[in-house]
Amino acid sequence: MSHALRNSIFLLSLLGVPALVHAEPPLDLGQREYAANCAICHGPDGKGGERPTADMPDLTVLANNNGGQFPLARVYGAIDGRAELRTHGLSEMTAWGNYYAMMAIPDHDDYRHSPEAFIRSRILALIDYLQSLQQAAPAP
Repeated sequence: MSHALRNSIFLLSLLGVPALVHAEPPLDLGQREYAANCAICHGPDGKGGERPTADMPDLTVLANNNGGQFPLARVYGAIDGRAELRTHGLSEMTAWGNYYAMMAIPDHDDYRHSPEAFIRSRILALIDYLQSLQQAAPAP
């Protein structure tokens, strides 16, 4: 390779470096799930979106509304939705457990696949992101 060609390739490769330095960090799994599936109703900040309902909770105060403890089991059940009993009619909230179950079909037959592990990983990643949205309790 000629010296001029090598220098040209080197200089062209440097043109992409500023874009990499200023690139946004990739979203984590929970944040991606929230943006793709939850933000339309709950808003990008967790306080309500394009289709809010009267009983839509503010997702940023779940811990505050539960004595300062994030209600993990209750939030997990609400997101999963497959086992929740609806005694007062149907909820408008999608049962994401059913959606994730459809996505959990294995792509390969050469290893044992657990659809429930896939479902749990998506829901727990989403819950981890929801915990990061929690606001500090107001000062007394």
